[in-house]
Amino acid sequence: MDADALLAAVKAKNPILAATYCKGASWTTLDVSWALKSGTYDPKGGTYRYEGTLTPADPANFSYSGGTVTLDVAVTPVTGSVVWTVPALTKAKSEVTGAASVSALLGVGETVTVDYDHGVADGPYPITGWTPALETLKGYDVSTADKTVDVAPTVTFPAWATIDTSAMKTALTITNKFQVTVTATAPGDITYGAALGDPSASQTAGAHGTDASGTYTYCYEGSGSTDYGPSAEKPVNAGTYTVTATLVSDTHAGISAPAAFAIGKKALTEGMLTITGTYVYTGSSITPSYTVADGALLQESDYTAAVTNNVNAAKSDGGGTYLSAHHRAFFPVHRPV
Repeated sequence: MDADALLAAVKAKNPILAATYCKGASWTTLDVSWALKSGTYDPKGGTYRYEGTLTPADPANFSYSGGTVTLDVAVTPVTGSVVWTVPALTKAKSEVTGAASVSALLGVGETVTVDYDHGVADGPYPITGWTPALETLKGYDVSTADKTVDVAPTVTFPAWATIDTSAMKTALTITNKFQVTVTATAPGDITYGAALGDPSASQTAGAHGTDASGTYTYCYEGSGSTDYGPSAEKPVNAGTYTVTATLVSDTHAGISAPAAFAIGKKALTEGMLTITGTYVYTGSSITPSYTVADGALLQESDYTAAVTNNVNAAKSDGGGTYLSAHHRAFFPVHRPV
């Protein structure tokens, strides 16, 4: 709309806007030619004065010179505020890179409405773009620090409307991953040779919940005097250990404190010592053949063995992954006939 269109609108609402000229019993209509006299036209509203030049509609019978009329038109501005209810949000980097649109990322529709005064209808008006654009949001590097940016839609509003758009934005924080508290539960203590159970882990929500589909990796390490790891492989030898759980998730992150467990030493038993062979008395010390075994577990480094002189017996002392113990096995010695 311009100044002429505004005048036409005024005339449409006031069809008797005209002038008449009377002289005695005779009269004629005076045509009015309007022109904007003062005020710069602003579609959002203002006050305007139009000046009308009068001319007889029947110039053959009437003459009229000079004279003007004025018309003051006041246009009340229409004001409104954008209805925007999207709060500040925090999104994981993976959510941003996987988003199909900014609208989908923020969880909003494709239009906005305006709360107008004077009973004017509220819209809606289509969103035609976003600042920053989705590709810009995807490109932010948040590997070392979060990124917070105001995200605002691009909307074309009517030229006649005075609209407060200050609320039409959302503070979006992009984080590498949401932090959660991970708690590791160590496998139960065992004795050397037994199967070590599996650890487990759980999440305690931070400000942005947990990832129910998340998995965990586990890292084992020796503690105290036990030298082991760090390793993803379960330990097998006797000692004291800890296990740490790390959450594997696209949206959340967390590493547990170490959880302790132990693999106890296995006791040497008499059944692990076997004497083989037949021996004839010679009057001298005899060293019999013997084996110390516990299936496939027992290694020579796990024990020390000694044969005592003149007592015709063997003993074995524990070490390494076996508890220290002394066991005596007797073997027969025959006198020659």
